[in-house]
Amino acid sequence: MIYFIQSGGDDGPIKIGLTERDLCKRVKELQTASPYPLTLLAAAHGTAVEEIVLHNKFKHLQMEGEWFKPEKELIEYVESIPAISDVSVVPELTEEQIEEKLKTSVLDEILQEVETEYINYAMKKQNWNKSKAAEVLGLTLRQMRYKIDKLKLNF
Repeated sequence: MIYFIQSGGDDGPIKIGLTERDLCKRVKELQTASPYPLTLLAAAHGTAVEEIVLHNKFKHLQMEGEWFKPEKELIEYVESIPAISDVSVVPELTEEQIEEKLKTSVLDEILQEVETEYINYAMKKQNWNKSKAAEVLGLTLRQMRYKIDKLKLNF
């Protein structure tokens, strides 16, 4: 379970965390260690990989560890998370199939981020020359063009 907890009111930092245990117990544990009141903002089923993706998505707001600045972007994301009781599971899929689809989409997202970073870095180092950047990355020019198109990069 991925959870979002805010410390000390509307302007307090937000923790993006993960627990496999009872969520209420986790909140109580955190409250014991916190001098400020904690509020559970949202929670959703998720994996450690998905938690890492969220940490990376909001890295620019990271304060310390798993605590993030309560900026509009993060608040809107948290508000968009449906209550767990509102989450419907597609009946045609088994739990294993759903979990596999989630893992695949998260892994695809991570792979796209990494590919984008490497292509941007190679292009910059090769003075925006696609042929040279492709060579550095061990790709053919055709493969490089395909990836640039697929990732919707503008060079």
